[in-house]
Amino acid sequence: MVRQWIAVAIIITLGLALCSCQEQPPELPVDLPITEPPAVEEPNVEEPQVVEEPQEQPVEYPTEVFEGVLYTLLEINPDYISAGKYATPKTGYHFVTVKLQYQNQTDVAKEFSSLLMLSVLDGAGNEYPITITVSDLPQTLDGTVAPGGILEGYAAFEVPVTAEHLTLQIAPNLFSDEVVQFPLF
Repeated sequence: MVRQWIAVAIIITLGLALCSCQEQPPELPVDLPITEPPAVEEPNVEEPQVVEEPQEQPVEYPTEVFEGVLYTLLEINPDYISAGKYATPKTGYHFVTVKLQYQNQTDVAKEFSSLLMLSVLDGAGNEYPITITVSDLPQTLDGTVAPGGILEGYAAFEVPVTAEHLTLQIAPNLFSDEVVQFPLF
């Protein structure tokens, strides 16, 4: 074993000795003139025109303040297709969904019930209440909202395909005829 280590040490020593014996490249004189390569004429190519993309305008959602609550309509889906097994509209009807946000700007908690507060009206004055058969919406619009709190969620309505000029109607106060309305389509 000792002989093997000695053999390895001798081979490494000889290898290093041979490497240091090689000739070094000659040094170049320091005062060589620097010459520029000849100029090459480039073909006459026009600079590409930079076309500015139109900047996306921030979406302005319709809002309405009523009795200290800021109502904001965030999304409308005029032809919602439910993934629920039993959620199919009647023949000649379709589901319309909306995404709303309630922001309580008062100093008292507010209760919200989508079943009691929301409906859709058509241009002929027909009213369509919220439907509970669509159960696969991410979040409903029900609950208590603390002062300064926000509630955001979805509601679905079963509306005739032929209905036109739909308007979302929010009745925040059951003891008043005043409503908040958002035109849908």
